[in-house]
Amino acid sequence: MKKTHISIAVAALIVSASLALMAVPAAGRTTARAPQGMELIYDSLDAILRELQSYDFAAGVGAPMRLRAYVFAHKDNAQARKETEAALLKFIQGSPAPGGLMAACRALRLVGGPDSVPVLAALALKPETTDAARYALERIPGGEADQALIGALGKTQGAVKQGIVFSLGERKTAAAVPALTGLTADKDAALAMDAVKALGKIGGAEAVKTLTAMLGKAGSTLKPEAASALLLAAEGRLAAGDKASAATVYDKVFAANISQVSRQAAFKGKLAAADDAKSLILKTLNGKDTLLFAPALAAIPANYGEGEISQIGDLMPRLPVVASIQLAGILAGYPADAVRPYLLSAAEDPSSDVRLAALRSLAAAGDGKSVVFLATHASRSAGAEQDAAREALARLKGSDVDE
Repeated sequence: MKKTHISIAVAALIVSASLALMAVPAAGRTTARAPQGMELIYDSLDAILRELQSYDFAAGVGAPMRLRAYVFAHKDNAQARKETEAALLKFIQGSPAPGGLMAACRALRLVGGPDSVPVLAALALKPETTDAARYALERIPGGEADQALIGALGKTQGAVKQGIVFSLGERKTAAAVPALTGLTADKDAALAMDAVKALGKIGGAEAVKTLTAMLGKAGSTLKPEAASALLLAAEGRLAAGDKASAATVYDKVFAANISQVSRQAAFKGKLAAADDAKSLILKTLNGKDTLLFAPALAAIPANYGEGEISQIGDLMPRLPVVASIQLAGILAGYPADAVRPYLLSAAEDPSSDVRLAALRSLAAAGDGKSVVFLATHASRSAGAEQDAAREALARLKGSDVDE
């Protein structure tokens, strides 16, 4: 998104919030001086919470927005933050409407600390309040929240327990791995699947160990889930810059061959983690395992510059139709001088689908040297190919094209 668009969106939000604030009686507002000398006007917390006590989602975002404005104005002051947290905790224990409870718990995500954990943990055990309470707990830092959620596993069941498992995954709570490992064998299939997914989010050596073991011994339902969770764990390691560790996990999933989808996804990860992805791409495209062609081709733009793309373009006549079509689309992103010969050749391929893909790519990667070919093709072909050639001619850019 362009900066101008962001500015417009922010301005609109400020105007909306300002209008909402203007609708509140002045007696319920507080004025503070911002560092730049601007006055910030926000409602008193008591006034906001009174409105939220019976708040309904259908009433609009006025009250939740005013609470958010109040929290942001006070969260960076230690004393004000503590007082705000205390008021919010008192509020959520007073049985507010669901909408008010959620608004308060959203605020506690920003100002909540160890004092919030016991109150939220108690609400997390109840079906009617668990979602809002867990939403706050997922963001409160510290081991207290982790231990509270782990402890809740033994006190809940059904959908509430599944929610606790989800929150442990969102927090990436490593201490929960033993408990979650036990739940992967639970007779409740939905709970077992959620535990597997949470282990994938947590990642780490112990979680990976559990999930890897499942690739060999789990039932047909959980094996694909374990493979997906391992891929998620590998992505986390890759994002953290640990390529070697990520590659090891990708190799495990690839070797397990649970499904075509998981194998392709693991190979895509192997390419992302490889020190020499170019060699692996070339070796794959020169091989016979056509299932891996798609992820290999998809990795080309990130690994091959315009001066190297000829190594891939030379393979085009030998690729299967589906792979040739994919490659034609990829070549459209390279300069015309680097890929024109390959696209012009593909535009005369025996497969009409390949010809169409090449003609469409020439619209982006063609130049003045492509004009005669496209004009000739447009005059001699018919149907979809003629339309594609004409469209390519119309979309070509550059003074040499005009001439």
